[in-house]
Amino acid sequence: MAQIVTYPTGTPKDGDYLIGTSVPPVNSDENPKTRNFAISSVLGLASASYIKTEKVIVSTAELRTLNAPVKILIQNPGPDKNILQVYGVVVEVAGNTALNKLVFPNDLEITNKSVIGVTPFKYVIPQATANLTTAAYFIPSFVAGRTEFGAELVLQSNAAPAETGTATTTMTFWITYRIFNIQD
Repeated sequence: MAQIVTYPTGTPKDGDYLIGTSVPPVNSDENPKTRNFAISSVLGLASASYIKTEKVIVSTAELRTLNAPVKILIQNPGPDKNILQVYGVVVEVAGNTALNKLVFPNDLEITNKSVIGVTPFKYVIPQATANLTTAAYFIPSFVAGRTEFGAELVLQSNAAPAETGTATTTMTFWITYRIFNIQD
C-alpha cells in the first residue's frame, strides 16, 4: 500500500468519501473499525453546531418604520431554553444619494427583543454610518447586556427617519450566530 502523502490532492465533492475510524461506544468490547464516510455526512455534522451566517436585506419601506414595528433579523425558534448568541455582524448601507435618502435622527441598534427594564446586548450602527450617501460596509460595535430564552434579534430605531426625495435606501446584514438550548 502506498503512503498517503504520495496520493494527489483534490477538491472534495458531496458524493466523495473520506476514510476514517468508527469509534465504538465507551465501555464496550467492540474494536474500532475502518470505514468510509461521505463528505456530505461530515458536512452534516459540521452544521449541527448551529453556527450559521444569514444574509438579511432590509428594504426602504422597512427602514422607514424601524421605530414601530422593529425589523426581526433572526427568529429564535422558541422560549424553551433557547438562547440566540451573535458572533458578528457586517452591515452594508446602500442607495442613499444626496437627493434621495433616509436620514436617521439617532443611532440604529441590532438587539434582542427583551423584557422592559432589562438592559439587552446590542450592536450599534452610528447615525453617521446609517446616513451615508456612499455605499459602505460597517462592523458595528458590541455592547454587552442580557438576553432571554426565546429572544429574537431585531433592528430598531428610537425615531422614524426623515425622507429626502424618494429614498431607495437598503441595509444588508450578514449575521453569524447560533441558537443553542441551555439544558438543566
